[in-house]
Amino acid sequence: MTPDGVLTEANRTALEAANLQEEDVLGKPFPEAYWWSYSTEIQAQLDDAIKQAAQGEYVRYDVTVRLSPETFVLIDFSIIPLFDDRGRVEYLIPSGIDITERRQAEAALRSSEQQLRKILDGLPVYVGLLTPDGKVITINQTALEGINLQLEDVLDRPFAETPWWTFSTEVQAQVNAGIKRAVAGEMVRFDTLARVAEDDSLTLVEFSIVPIFGESGQVEYLVPSGVDIGDREASKQALQQSQQELELITEVIPQQIWTATPDGEIDYLNQRWQDYTGISLEQIKDSGWSSIVHPEDLVRVSEAWSKSIQSGKQYNLEARLGNFNGVYRWFLTRARPLHNESGEIIKWYGTNTDITIIKELESKLLQQTEDLTNANRLKDEFLAIVSHELRTPLNPILGWAQMLATGRLDAEKTAMGIEIIGRNAKLQVQLIEDLLDVSRILRGKLNLNQNPLNLESIMRSALTTVNLAAEAKSIQIETIYELNTLQVLGDAGRLQQVVWNLVSNAIKFTAEGGRITIKLERVDSYAQIQVKDTGQGIDAEFLPYVFDRFRQAESSSTRQYGGLGLGLAIVRHLTELHGGTVGVSSLGSGQGATFSVKLPLMNTPATEQTEINSNLIPRFVQPNRFNGIKVLVVDDEPDSLDLLTLILVQEGAEVTSVTSAAEALEAFNRATPDLIISDIGMPQTDGYSLITQIRALPQGKNLPAIALTAYAGEIDRQRSFNAGYQKHIAKPVAIPELITTIGQLIQ
Repeated sequence: MTPDGVLTEANRTALEAANLQEEDVLGKPFPEAYWWSYSTEIQAQLDDAIKQAAQGEYVRYDVTVRLSPETFVLIDFSIIPLFDDRGRVEYLIPSGIDITERRQAEAALRSSEQQLRKILDGLPVYVGLLTPDGKVITINQTALEGINLQLEDVLDRPFAETPWWTFSTEVQAQVNAGIKRAVAGEMVRFDTLARVAEDDSLTLVEFSIVPIFGESGQVEYLVPSGVDIGDREASKQALQQSQQELELITEVIPQQIWTATPDGEIDYLNQRWQDYTGISLEQIKDSGWSSIVHPEDLVRVSEAWSKSIQSGKQYNLEARLGNFNGVYRWFLTRARPLHNESGEIIKWYGTNTDITIIKELESKLLQQTEDLTNANRLKDEFLAIVSHELRTPLNPILGWAQMLATGRLDAEKTAMGIEIIGRNAKLQVQLIEDLLDVSRILRGKLNLNQNPLNLESIMRSALTTVNLAAEAKSIQIETIYELNTLQVLGDAGRLQQVVWNLVSNAIKFTAEGGRITIKLERVDSYAQIQVKDTGQGIDAEFLPYVFDRFRQAESSSTRQYGGLGLGLAIVRHLTELHGGTVGVSSLGSGQGATFSVKLPLMNTPATEQTEINSNLIPRFVQPNRFNGIKVLVVDDEPDSLDLLTLILVQEGAEVTSVTSAAEALEAFNRATPDLIISDIGMPQTDGYSLITQIRALPQGKNLPAIALTAYAGEIDRQRSFNAGYQKHIAKPVAIPELITTIGQLIQ
């Protein structure tokens, strides 16, 4: 017939079936013919079908036609468009096949097919595996051999562009649309034409795409399948083989796969499920699956599964399932119902995906988030404490400096102001040294100068620096040295720092008139230093955090005790660097505390240690000891430069002071000094470059040189030596140390 629906030809079968002549129907609108005229609804349906076909679509549906007033039959009716050379529809070919007797057989066949699809809905002769973007991973041999293809011919190609579909852009679009729906999680099924034979003949296939979900809940694979429904009988045998192939696929997929009857009874388990649980399908049918669910999850799982069975809605739940060893792991269980044409559930298909790693990562992420929150809080508290502790000594320093500048103080007040300024300056130096030590520890840059040591000597040296603080609070310090031969391998200065920090901490938290007991004893193969006080004690909940940096039991603005909360953290790190351990005990608030440090003993005798604390450096020197000594001083900071100049001039030295490396080189070339004291951090040319240039000059090769700098780390010290300085002194400068060092160099 023509594209507008006028019938131009009719075969004898169609005419004779209704006892019609050609003149009864030819040249007339097809819907008005005797076959259809019994029903306006049928005619309207046919009109719509003709319009669709005229647009180039292949139309097919089942419809009842009239053959006589008493005879009506059901036919499989279709309209095929024929195109001219320019791609326009030239004719429409309507056709129909009597399917009345076939209906019952088809219904039985469909029921048989549904039973055979154990794993995926609509499991057909032709089956494959696709990526979520529709590219071919594998296709079974049945589909490949039908059109004489090898897997290499279609591997990694878009599925819709493979030879099964390339005969029609409309069919390709239909396949692509199905892939998109499946990627969205939908189980897709439709009938379509496909090329399944080498002679390019087409056949109608029942086509489906089943999504396979991964651990993240996203679609990881697509399983396309097609059944040739043009010949159902031949398809039955192929379906059996195809079922075996797809069951094999379920065994290699990492998920546990299972199916259940409409009422929720498990009727299939893949091998991976049975390998994990150690329970067979028969055991599950006898005793149920509740034994593998974690007791804490069982009620939740049972209620959710029952709800899905009753409502027919998808099942999604995370729960812990036990393996054959009784070890529980987290799984994401998903189940979707398969409906028949009447909308009834005929099967449940489910997967269990191991998400233990994801749950562990989630737990770690939550813990890290909590840790970061706590760290930020501690950081804010610490910064507030740092600000307070650094500003506190600045107040008397600046205040007394201003008072001294007026010149109106008598000798007694002047001496008091100088003493207060010095004491608070030392406090600031100690705060900064603690911060620098922690920085070195965190960066792994704190190095030890280890030698055999006598611990009693180390402890006595450290205690001389805290006696005044104890006396100021009338605190009695008792020392008990069980043996004076306890020897360790360590850094004398750092171990003094450990003892000093422990005892200073005890003094800080012990009330006036209290008592501190310091004991050195041997415990197995360790030397143990124990500091016990009668102070305020430590609450049990804070004990685990005593040695953490930046942690203080009291961090509010009303806290009673000062400090940065770094001393005990430094004790722990220094002790661990020496291979030792730290410990603390307290009966609680007001009960005092006992700190202990254990250091591994050594067998070799220790050398006598001199007291190396900077407080013990001689404070009084002979005036004018540097008479006639020419000193070149370099510092870009005028206040520091003036201070150094004044110190050296008072000692009788002839001082040339400059503020840059360039000026220093000019002064050096004019007159060679006996000694150079230089800052390191200076603009344009630093102190390292300056000494390198001076060492390159004939008169500067062996010249004594001191680096006086705020770069106080061990790495900075070594770098200054490597650059050419013989001595390194950290700012702020201790005048006795500076004078002693100069004396050593010029002798």
